Amino acid sequence: MEKNIGLCNVPLHILIKQCSLGKKTPEEIYNDLSLMNRELIHKVFAYRKFNYDFADHMSTYTNGKDLITNIRPCYEDFLYSLLKFLDIHGKPTDKVIDNEDLTKVMKDRVEVLKGIKTETELKNNFPIIFQDYIQGKAYIDSFDKNDKSTEEEQKYYYRCALMKNFDKFIERQVELYTRFIERRNDLHLLMRETSYNDYFKENFDMDKVHMLMADQGIRICSNTDDLITINKHIKPLMNYRTDESFKKSYTLRNINGEEVTDYNNEVRIISINSRAVDMRTVKTDWTIAKSSKATKSKNTKPRTMTINLEEINRLKEIGRKKKEFYKENTPVYIITGIEGYNGYVARVYENAEVILDREYDESHPYTATGAAIHNFKIWDFEKLSKLDTAKLKNHPDSNWIQHREGWEQKVEDIINRDATQEEREEVRKYIKKKKGKQ
Repeated sequence: MEKNIGLCNVPLHILIKQCSLGKKTPEEIYNDLSLMNRELIHKVFAYRKFNYDFADHMSTYTNGKDLITNIRPCYEDFLYSLLKFLDIHGKPTDKVIDNEDLTKVMKDRVEVLKGIKTETELKNNFPIIFQDYIQGKAYIDSFDKNDKSTEEEQKYYYRCALMKNFDKFIERQVELYTRFIERRNDLHLLMRETSYNDYFKENFDMDKVHMLMADQGIRICSNTDDLITINKHIKPLMNYRTDESFKKSYTLRNINGEEVTDYNNEVRIISINSRAVDMRTVKTDWTIAKSSKATKSKNTKPRTMTINLEEINRLKEIGRKKKEFYKENTPVYIITGIEGYNGYVARVYENAEVILDREYDESHPYTATGAAIHNFKIWDFEKLSKLDTAKLKNHPDSNWIQHREGWEQKVEDIINRDATQEEREEVRKYIKKKKGKQ
């Protein structure tokens, strides 16, 4: 399963100004992308609007390795516009968790809208919808004087009951915003399936786009201590830094007007990676208990293991691949025990999955395949980490994976599953709690 990770929401006007090839004017590019966005919104909501756009930003996605895998419409633009029209206070820089709690907040506002009886009430409670109403009436007035509006525009204003009937207008707005709230996830899914890559390749210098995206990712990482956020950016940034297929000799300007060059990008990427490595390890005071089946008397001598050279070389190759696998699939956090707990390391991923596996130790080749992998959720960590491996293997909340052919794919399927917002928050909450005890 290939990862599909949202990285940055980038202002469209910056992309146009800094990266356009000049084949089209800025207005033509903006209009093209606005029209494409409107078509998506109409497909889900049967709604077209000609006095407001949802194309202020573009979203970039990564497969976890490349800086840009896909350029898509920005769902957050739609969501923030919805909050703005419903007069729910917040800024695009604020973190909005799109969940059932937000649904309730928005539906409560629609209930208020349903009770509006006068234009003054509408203006005081929903100033942007009020402006929409005023603009709609102006359109209707112009139909009589100079009927040059398109049929689509007339249909929109007719359907929204802007024919100077205030009660009908409120009724239709309640229907419209209820539909927006209840079906917004359908739009989100449609946007995730949409790609503007071909349009960007035709009209933008993609080397410049990558430089600007690298700067955007660097600035996001530099302004947060949240390792989940840093972790999803750092590998694509590191890969971009060493990729010689991109031209990087430009000097661009970011959203703050600061210079973007290859040199300052490289220095900042290296710094962020070093910080991430330091932040990633969390030490705890727990230890994996030895299996009760392995308990021996005090007089029992430790068993010695004899391995021939061919077997040692085979195990070393397996161990090398094991280390490389975990290097490629970097976790958000690595939990290690203060006492080392028999070489086990717990890798915590963004989707709250924990992969508990023994680290490969080159001086002990059998660690390449010895000991199985245990997988469970971060919220079960406290209770499961107190069990010995025999009990852990049979626990209903733990998934047991043997180090046999195909184990890598099984682990990848687990850790590459898209994370929910709730899972990300659980990871943050647990790690914050553990770091606070260090």
